[in-house]
Amino acid sequence: MKLKKPCFTVSVLVLFLGLISCENSLDPLDKETGLYSVYGALDLRAETNFIRVRELNTPFTEGGTGVIDAKVTFKALEDEEELELEGEAVEYFDLYHHNFEYAEQVRPNTPYRLKVERSDGASVSLEITTPSMPIPTTAPVNQKCNVPVTFELDPIEGSTVVIYIGYPKLVKKDQKITDDTEWRWGGKYVFAPSNNEQLRKVVFTFSPYDELRRILPFNSPFVICKEKLITGNIFLRYEHYGPGFYEELTKDTLDVMNTHRFGAFYYDTLAVPYDTLQSCGPECLED
Repeated sequence: MKLKKPCFTVSVLVLFLGLISCENSLDPLDKETGLYSVYGALDLRAETNFIRVRELNTPFTEGGTGVIDAKVTFKALEDEEELELEGEAVEYFDLYHHNFEYAEQVRPNTPYRLKVERSDGASVSLEITTPSMPIPTTAPVNQKCNVPVTFELDPIEGSTVVIYIGYPKLVKKDQKITDDTEWRWGGKYVFAPSNNEQLRKVVFTFSPYDELRRILPFNSPFVICKEKLITGNIFLRYEHYGPGFYEELTKDTLDVMNTHRFGAFYYDTLAVPYDTLQSCGPECLED
């Protein structure tokens, strides 16, 4: 069973809100330090994406940001056509922000190049590879609450996957999940390349019972599944980032020389059913 929640605000978007809203009135950087800053999280499931570009060699003031000297183009490297993006100036906190719209679907496991060029020919080029979009699997399902479940995502081609386990806070068994539903999520599990070894797939095994106990350590251990998982499901949310993008997002955002946060990702939520007829007895407390 698969549940998609398009209104869910994932952590990458929270990071981006912080990046694009922390403005100041500092003088521009010297020309030798950089031309543009680029912020953009391309969602593979979105029909339209926006890329924010700032000219670094103008004052960060309302007057200095009103117009941008930039031609922005974007293309898949396997295509011949290069698309020039339309820009729009948006006023926010007495500054103008220039958002460039990409109105085509971003393709999975595809290299792209973004180029920002000034009228005098000076330019910045960034190349990214989007994450693959393999079909996830979970097994076994419809088992007792303490039976381990294994989630697999294969292949992921050396990218990073972040996983959360949680449940919707519902009070009635027949209550429907809506955009306004409140959720409880546990800690995150990060699967990323390490020591120059590229991950080819993610295999993550978890116990619904153990995850609930981590989220709600002071609830009764014997009835916690039936009291909290009243839909008969526990939910697994995963975020899949293009190679290097998650690592770029989690770097020190106060590093003024690191002026680019640009990459691709997508996210989804899976409903993992368990058997509500089998109660969890004393064996749940065994290690």
